[in-house]
Amino acid sequence: MTTVETILVIVGGVVVVLVLLALVLRPVMKTRRMRRNRADAREKLEESQRRIAEADSLRASAEEQAAGARRDRAEAELRAVRSEREARERLEEADRQQSEALKLRENAAQLDPSLDSSNRSDSYDADDDDEEYVESDSRRAR
Repeated sequence: MTTVETILVIVGGVVVVLVLLALVLRPVMKTRRMRRNRADAREKLEESQRRIAEADSLRASAEEQAAGARRDRAEAELRAVRSEREARERLEEADRQQSEALKLRENAAQLDPSLDSSNRSDSYDADDDDEEYVESDSRRAR
């Protein structure tokens, strides 16, 4: 055999060995790739489930916070309504008392007209000065 033929036989042998290695290693490599892909898929699935659980938790927390805010707003509105109602009731009571006082004054004036003019000077009027009120108090004390 010549050198060229020897080289060709060696090269042919190397090619055959490489083909055989490729045929033998191909299923092994395919199995490894499938395992790697399966492990990656499992990791991604676990990450997905973790994120879904976290999102559900965040959603529940946000919904609870929103419900609390709605509850607080409703309670504040209820307090405002109660406060307004109580203020109206106090105003109505003040109006009733003032009306009764005026009726009593009218009755007193009918019974003794001279009391009506002197009584007015002793009463306190918000438009009068404080000095006038003090003077009327001092007159009463005498």
